[in-house]
Amino acid sequence: MTSEQFIDFVGSSANLPDLELEASQASKLFEHLSGGESSIDLERFNGFLQYFFKVMKSTMLTKDFPINSKVSCRLDAGDLLELLEGPTKDEKVGITRVRCRSLAKKGEGWATMAGNHGTVFLQPLAWLYHCAKEAALTDVLTIQGSKTIRNLDAGEVVEALGAEEWDAGCRVSRLKCKAQKDGAIGYVTISGNQGMTFLLPC
Repeated sequence: MTSEQFIDFVGSSANLPDLELEASQASKLFEHLSGGESSIDLERFNGFLQYFFKVMKSTMLTKDFPINSKVSCRLDAGDLLELLEGPTKDEKVGITRVRCRSLAKKGEGWATMAGNHGTVFLQPLAWLYHCAKEAALTDVLTIQGSKTIRNLDAGEVVEALGAEEWDAGCRVSRLKCKAQKDGAIGYVTISGNQGMTFLLPC
């Protein structure tokens, strides 16, 4: 997708009705997403359109919008969801619901973001993170067998290129990201299995 195509797409109310960007703003966003290149590939563009939530407290994914509709699947704390539709407020009960896809359970349905009494069920995932400690940026998801692209310094900011992923071999959550300092792309461990935190939301 070229700069002109991107500006036309994000500027169309039919494509992104809730997004209001002037052409100059859309142009700057394109420059950021493309890293100075003349076009954006499909993977990068799809990543721009994705939005994720993390389940903070066990809840249910229901097949339909009403909160009392049939359960699609149970969501556990730590599960990741990809937004498909919403947020939409249920005026009858005064809560906001989103239609999502569970990345772990592969089910789709509606979930409540927060209860009437303030209980938070879903937390939006951050787009930008900063390094709490020096961390290795590697070429692949799995730590074992990976190659270090470079070390990220404490305080560096990275842009998430998707939801966090699980490295089963080392039992840690990892994030594919882009370093703002030089545009390097790779995977970073969010927190180690000994409790050390490397990435924090900005």
